[in-house]
Amino acid sequence: MNGDDLTLRVSTSTRVGRGYELSNTRVLGGWQEVRFTRGIERCPSDFLVKMTDRYPIATRPDMQVQPGDYCEVFLGGDRVSTGWVDRFVPSFTDGAHSVTLVGRSKCQDIVDCAAVFDGFQLTNASALYIAQTLCAPFGIKASLAEGTNQGAPIEQVVIIAGESTYDILERVCRYRGLLLYDTPSGDLLLSGIGLQAAASGFQEGVNIGSAVASYSMDQKFSDYYAIYQGLDQFSDVGGAPNQIAHLVDESVPRYRPRVVLSENLLGGSMVAEDRAKWEMSRRQGRSFFVRLNTDNWRDSSGTLYTPNTMASLAIPSLKLGSEAAPVSWLIAETTYNRGRAGTTCDVLLMPPQAFYQQPFIWAQFAPDQVVG
Repeated sequence: MNGDDLTLRVSTSTRVGRGYELSNTRVLGGWQEVRFTRGIERCPSDFLVKMTDRYPIATRPDMQVQPGDYCEVFLGGDRVSTGWVDRFVPSFTDGAHSVTLVGRSKCQDIVDCAAVFDGFQLTNASALYIAQTLCAPFGIKASLAEGTNQGAPIEQVVIIAGESTYDILERVCRYRGLLLYDTPSGDLLLSGIGLQAAASGFQEGVNIGSAVASYSMDQKFSDYYAIYQGLDQFSDVGGAPNQIAHLVDESVPRYRPRVVLSENLLGGSMVAEDRAKWEMSRRQGRSFFVRLNTDNWRDSSGTLYTPNTMASLAIPSLKLGSEAAPVSWLIAETTYNRGRAGTTCDVLLMPPQAFYQQPFIWAQFAPDQVVG
């Protein structure tokens, strides 16, 4: 098995209560077309693999796969995803038979399904505890990346009937400035931004086949006004019914005002200022990106290019760093490909500011919903 091989280890899943049992494990390889994508804003990760065969599938029992089968995805010797087969798509044309499998990691269940928790309310709990509690019914573990600060316990989280676990946790992680994405084991990771660095980056004329950059102004504004409409006007923070924080982006060459409402009821002018800072920094970060194609899935140490990893960029033709002075951006998404064009990796990179999270103050301002 070399670094360019994709292998699937598939098992039959049988429901047992709220869990499942696995049996009939088989290994499938020799795929002609491969696409596997993961990212820090893409939960769950997903894959598509395809093989063309001139023989009917009935004569190839080793290729039979059912939707709902448990599936582990390996790139070379590295497991990159653990989850479920969503679709099995056989097709044929004159003289050719095609078999396509589409699947996603185990975290698909916390994205697709309603959250399950008796009482519909969690109080004074850490972000990690909330994630572990809500993921447990789906057999998914939640962990905190090494070096990540999850902050103080969150006062109250109220679950709205029907909303997904991922929607709830995205709000929690937004409040704590955490990223939320899946791991190769199919479990959930709560992480800070750019805690790791790739052993090597991307340099024009060395390991970049093609690249495109975008430097935009249409999503940026010159003046940001965050209006705070709070209920704490008699508190010691000196609050008032309406407060406005004002920040100026000097990189915008003309007057372009934007007004946003702080999504909170407590915290006063400091929270309004935080909300304005988030709006400005996130729009600044997302106004720049580069998407490139490289001929290897791995950096110089043999490690797969991985989302939430800092990597150096030296692409003078795109006005983005140089060999002598590269810039360091965050890998936001990776797509590993193998097909007629060979083995390639599409990489999306942005400044780390593009993933600063929105400050959000939890405050219960209406009676708890009663669900019968």
